[in-house]
Amino acid sequence: MIQRVIAICLLFVLISGVFSSPHTQIAYSLNIPKVWKAMQYSDTLSEREIVLTFALKNRNVEWLQRKFENVNNPFHKDYENYLTFEQIAKITSPSQTKLLIDYLTSIPDCSVLNISNHRNLITVKMSVKSVNFHFNAKMMPFIHQESKEIIFRSMNGFSLPLELVEL
Repeated sequence: MIQRVIAICLLFVLISGVFSSPHTQIAYSLNIPKVWKAMQYSDTLSEREIVLTFALKNRNVEWLQRKFENVNNPFHKDYENYLTFEQIAKITSPSQTKLLIDYLTSIPDCSVLNISNHRNLITVKMSVKSVNFHFNAKMMPFIHQESKEIIFRSMNGFSLPLELVEL
């Protein structure tokens, strides 16, 4: 039976720098519904690949909100002066996307699956063992009592290189 792994979403805000610096632990709370039961961690499960989605903070969000209000206000000079998808992406896309991609691709078993059009969501696949090592996580498996689906959750949160943490 093929068991799916639910994607884990980690929220990152990037700043500039090199990734050889110390890590910062991110506060985390874990609530597991009763239908999910903890499984024994094993070497076999540590090799399982999971999907992670990193979300980066967009730039110029306040400006975009004002632009939205102006183009919809019949009394404003920018009324109906809409922007294209490409114009919005150029103005709001995170400036440090490459920095995160460079860090992720430096992890040996990490493969980039998708980068969103606005370059603010990066989806990767990597082993549980790599997530534990590179993000100082303690990923533990949980099995759904009815569907038998297996998911992984970090029991201690995760840590990030200081360059990836919002100040």
